[in-house]
Amino acid sequence: MKQVGGEKNTVKTGEKFSPSESFLKNLEEAQEKKREEQERPPVVNLFFSFDIVNSTQCKTLTSRWPTIIKELLEKIRAKVVEEMSAVQPNGLDCILWRVIGDELVFVTSVYTEQQIVDAVAVIFTVTQEVSRLLKTGQFYEDLGNQLIPNEERIILRGNNRLSIKAAAWIAAINEKIESPYDSICFCYDATSARRDIQEFLGADIDTGFRLKQYTQDRRLVVSLELAYFMIEARKQNGALARNLGKIPEINDVLHILDYVRLKGVWNESLYPVIWYHNEQIYSKVWGLDKEGTLAEFNKSFRYDETENNPIVKNYFCRKAYLEGKQTENACDCTMLHKSLYTVNTALPKIIHDRNLNDKLTYIGNLLKNETPVPRRRWGSHPVELHCAVVCCDAGRPRAMVVQRHSKDDRVPGLWEFGCAKIISEEETTKIATKYYEEKFNIKISLVKDTRREKQPQPYPLALYEITHDSDNNIKKGVILVAKIENPPEEFSLIANDRYVKARWITESEMNEILPEQAVDDFHVTLKTVFKNYHYFFPKGE
Repeated sequence: MKQVGGEKNTVKTGEKFSPSESFLKNLEEAQEKKREEQERPPVVNLFFSFDIVNSTQCKTLTSRWPTIIKELLEKIRAKVVEEMSAVQPNGLDCILWRVIGDELVFVTSVYTEQQIVDAVAVIFTVTQEVSRLLKTGQFYEDLGNQLIPNEERIILRGNNRLSIKAAAWIAAINEKIESPYDSICFCYDATSARRDIQEFLGADIDTGFRLKQYTQDRRLVVSLELAYFMIEARKQNGALARNLGKIPEINDVLHILDYVRLKGVWNESLYPVIWYHNEQIYSKVWGLDKEGTLAEFNKSFRYDETENNPIVKNYFCRKAYLEGKQTENACDCTMLHKSLYTVNTALPKIIHDRNLNDKLTYIGNLLKNETPVPRRRWGSHPVELHCAVVCCDAGRPRAMVVQRHSKDDRVPGLWEFGCAKIISEEETTKIATKYYEEKFNIKISLVKDTRREKQPQPYPLALYEITHDSDNNIKKGVILVAKIENPPEEFSLIANDRYVKARWITESEMNEILPEQAVDDFHVTLKTVFKNYHYFFPKGE
């Protein structure tokens, strides 16, 4: 008999129990998708956060503040998803990565410089729209009496200082570090139920989290790398906004407020604090005068903002000095050459001095791939497949069955065949084999379908679905067949909290286990295996 990959047990082509063509096609498509996933190159991810401003004050005004914060976070999330789906050409698949108290952090993959420009315009739009809903009190009106009584809404509107602030940055994301400019993405288990948490780690991720403290309500701070590619898009496309009328100059959109030292970034050398401000979006959202003069960056500040934020105070103080309106001694802030306070002259100098050209070239090449990269759903959980294996003694028709612990949360005390969990990134044969050796001290060879000559896969006896928990989540499962390779009397339970018994069972002994003592279709599965034993293990092989 033909052997595949060192496995002795196979099912001959044309024999009984041939899987349906549709099943094989789906299995092959899944394998192809897995190979594509493994071969994907790095991608550029845009990270952005929204943070609620003055949430502490809200907590002193009403005991219903958890409801307010929850509804506000949901409002932000809904607007982000709606707006990002409209980014051309096919929308951006935006994932909510983290919720940290009253802060939301999103991530999406971007594939062109123009997508970066459009996405930043979306982030700014959401920031302004939500801030306006809060300032006008419309947000509280929309909550209604069911969530917030009218008398409390009046107090909240009258004392309202809630707003939101935003930050955005980019990073090259890879499965592993292949370039000094890569950050990595990986999963780790949150619970024993394999509810994975997605994590991103890298220098650019850290930079973003350090930088986001240098923004304030209604404002959006962006990283140097993000600002650079916005400038590049402006050079190539002459477009900086999402069809919002007149295209503004880059220096009217990106403003260097100050230079600060970010912990762990650039050896704590000075880093530019760059704010994005789009006058057209600002004017459209806030409904300002027809001339739009109040939408200009320098006129968009409240009268007392220089007192509340040293970054803003330094900006106006320095601006007055550079315009010759006051002496340098009157300005207690970092004072660099005036060319370093406009982005189109400052960024080339900083990039040269910080040796960032190679890094930006690397990221730029990822944004110019001629072949579109399949989108990664960074925030989604990998596919989980339950894999039950009927482990058989090839020398005589009998199978190993095991009994769950009486305290098991799903099938307490019931007989079954064991069940490995295979995640989409893992190899089925490898994980199933390892599981049965660890749990039952047996070495198994999965019966494989030899019709798949290029990549023979374990032979599917049946598919099944189970309700996994109180939320009625459905888990998918497949039943496989295998031969126990080590001497048949040597299997035993390895100490664990899942199973309490393991035994051989023959066809004549099946009825010793009553239907209510076993998992669904337990007897049907055994009958199917015994009926076709000679196909799975011809001549005891």
